[in-house]
Amino acid sequence: MIIAFQIKKLIASLLLLGMNATVMAEVTPDPLPALEAARWHVATHAILLEARDDIRNEPFLPKQLALDGFTSDAINSARMLCRACQPAALVDVVSASTAMSVDEKERVLNEALANLRGGSQQPVFRSGTFTAIALLYSMWGFGAQAHSVFDEAIASAVTDPASGPGFHYIAFELAKAAPESVPDWMILSLVKAIGRWPPSDDAALAYLDLARIRFKQRQPEAEIDLMERALDACAVIASYGQAQGIRSMVGRLALDSNQVEFARQRIPALLITDANALFEARSGHEDTALYYLAKLQGPTLYVDHRGETLRSIIREASNRGDFSTAKFFVDQVDPQMTGMRIELWTIIARAEWLNGDSKASQLDFRRALSIVEAIPFEQRHSSIDQEGVLAEAMANAELHEESLRLSHSIKVSLMALPERQNDTRIVGLLLLAAAFRAASDAIEAKQTLILAYQTAHDYQSPNQYGTKKSQLLMRVASVTEAFR
Repeated sequence: MIIAFQIKKLIASLLLLGMNATVMAEVTPDPLPALEAARWHVATHAILLEARDDIRNEPFLPKQLALDGFTSDAINSARMLCRACQPAALVDVVSASTAMSVDEKERVLNEALANLRGGSQQPVFRSGTFTAIALLYSMWGFGAQAHSVFDEAIASAVTDPASGPGFHYIAFELAKAAPESVPDWMILSLVKAIGRWPPSDDAALAYLDLARIRFKQRQPEAEIDLMERALDACAVIASYGQAQGIRSMVGRLALDSNQVEFARQRIPALLITDANALFEARSGHEDTALYYLAKLQGPTLYVDHRGETLRSIIREASNRGDFSTAKFFVDQVDPQMTGMRIELWTIIARAEWLNGDSKASQLDFRRALSIVEAIPFEQRHSSIDQEGVLAEAMANAELHEESLRLSHSIKVSLMALPERQNDTRIVGLLLLAAAFRAASDAIEAKQTLILAYQTAHDYQSPNQYGTKKSQLLMRVASVTEAFR
């Protein structure tokens, strides 16, 4: 199979090059020999370059190249993007790279700044990229540069008075950063700038993101002030739906930060039913949480508010070690929702393992496995993702025999999928490769990873759902790098 695959690649390459050596450009290395030889880092590099060959304008590729240590290719890939995408991609490379010195990073940032100042992006979008650069300068201790570039961010946000300011792009960028890396002066400068303009949806969104930062920084008084400002701005938003959406987000933040009185007094209860369910479960009031859950909409074709809230309750409870609460709410999940039940028991069992309770963990892993084994073979495709995660988690919890048995059965299900579902097959094979490796079956892990790569290599991009070959290759590369 592998020889035929290599021959097919060679023929395709020759046809592409027109059999004319004079037109040969830089040839992307073939990942297959490196995969066969278990040279994982070399294979990762080749797969990412193949992803770049598929589509040069893949905005997330430069960052992944930088994360995996391929700095030069990361910078070059950022430069291959459309002009408007280049500055943000260069900033991503600088943020992600651990191989570059500060001087090297500063040179790349200067290139990004030159592009921004040359008008490569629309002004309001430019403000977010300026903010990301200012944050980097601030983290490096370059105070003067940080202030100067942040001033440019604020100026860019108000360049087009006709469409109104775009301060929320700045606040969004600040909220993405680690809270300890966001200095007070940036927040205060932005609040002052927003205050110079009439209240608007932009102001409401910006204040909300700034309140989220203050929550993470454990500054409750500043958080409440910003939530109040967000609600005041909502009062003038013309779109009723948008105003209510922002109010609901403010209410969720207030309950997450235990500002219960604020949430109860300022936000209509109907807007924060899900947040109230989470809060009551977190507080040990299971019956009250069930009351709110009953008010939420169940599964439809597009959304399942009740299911998503249950998932959040169980994940939160597991993360804080409150396993009795987590298990109580798993029992509230519809028995027909097999994929969700597998996922939730896996979350609980993994958390128990990390918490040191191996006996309870293995018991709950087997509970998840029993749900899988009760699913008819022809229906297994609907829970393949959850099953693959379960297989790897069981292997990590030293249930190697059960993990291998499940992994082999999943592989049979994956190979039975029609070709139009090759994207599902690739994602499933990658989960299995990790599971086989965790269960110490190195041969099966390598063969499964190679099969995932070959399927991604032959993938027709994009498919009817918009999935791109480059995105699948990047996923293959990510798992390959994790094999190191």
